[in-house]
Amino acid sequence: MFALTFEAVANKALISLSRERYIMLATSLNDKVMIKQISQITHKTAIYFVINNTSEEYSQLKHNHNVAFAVKRMQFEAIAEICGHPTQDSDFCKRYKKRFSESFGEGVDSIREVLVRAFITKIRFHEISSGEIWIDTVDFIKRIAYREPSECIRVYDPHHYI
Repeated sequence: MFALTFEAVANKALISLSRERYIMLATSLNDKVMIKQISQITHKTAIYFVINNTSEEYSQLKHNHNVAFAVKRMQFEAIAEICGHPTQDSDFCKRYKKRFSESFGEGVDSIREVLVRAFITKIRFHEISSGEIWIDTVDFIKRIAYREPSECIRVYDPHHYI
């Protein structure tokens, strides 16, 4: 196992996440998993997003606060908290309007929309170093970061694209 600095790896992952406008949200309840693309805003170690209160994902969130997100080569585990209507949080509205000015009034103002804050507990992402594939993990609960070899097999064939 390769030791990493928690702060350095956490900051790298959070900066990378903050650059992404859209990520995949996974919720689950009673062995049923739902996956949905969402627009997101990252602030410190939390992911903020808006979800419709009539959706199945919202129903699952009410009963199971453990969620996951994925984007590019990163996977996030988090604990979600339902915060009420998005317009009740002026800081979120300012950030959302700045980032998604083209669609600000379309979803945030709807009476069915709910703001969710998900506190990141763990991040995993793939890194390629010295021709090897590694999985870097940042554990926000234990405040540690570590690197392990990936079980992925790296195959390069210039005539075959996956």
